[in-house]
Amino acid sequence: MKESDLYPFIKEYFTKQGYNVKAEIANCDIMAVKDDTIVITEMKTSLNLALLGQAVERQLLFDIVYIAVPKPKYKKRFSTQYKRTIKIVKRLNIGLLYVDMKEKVCYQELPPKIFKYGIKKSRKERLRNKAITEFDGLSGDYNIGGTTRVKRMTVYKESAIGIAMYLDKNGPTKASIMKDFGCGDKTREIMYNNYYGWFRMLGKGIYDITEAGRKALEVNKEICKVLDSKLFSDKE
Repeated sequence: MKESDLYPFIKEYFTKQGYNVKAEIANCDIMAVKDDTIVITEMKTSLNLALLGQAVERQLLFDIVYIAVPKPKYKKRFSTQYKRTIKIVKRLNIGLLYVDMKEKVCYQELPPKIFKYGIKKSRKERLRNKAITEFDGLSGDYNIGGTTRVKRMTVYKESAIGIAMYLDKNGPTKASIMKDFGCGDKTREIMYNNYYGWFRMLGKGIYDITEAGRKALEVNKEICKVLDSKLFSDKE
């Protein structure tokens, strides 16, 4: 079993409660947002010290933190060691979610409590706002929580895809025109830095898409459909 196997059931658990859920945001496995409430969930395939350590780190920035693991076997739940671990979870005010892989469902075993201590309020707010900006900046949930050594969809990459789509549709264009169209404030910076090799400069401020950029659009068809509706449908 992999951590990523747990993700669909945890996402469903929070979605049913009205949360917008996205994975791999600000180094967190799962972020769920509803109005002004942010819930962070860290996953592991077993309840261990590493998972508790991750949760404690998240508590420095976010008030409500869960850990999620597969539902343990009946005998293990009543072992002395496991009972001690559960006491630590309670003491730390961390919520506990079990994923029953047999029944294909996630449920709350222990409720979380708001963590009242942490880093300085100003820094906490700054880092929290950064995470929210990243969460809101992605048009959808394109990552799978709990995966490792997998390329992530980031706000920066999504912006680059939108820019590549514009150039593919409209041909060589000035960065200022694309920015006004809605490709984002960092349009020129993204094309100029050309991190992915998707763009080429044809003249002062004028850019075009490369063959690598067109291939990237093929690879990212799912997000292109979303961005097509977001960027172009109401402007054609």
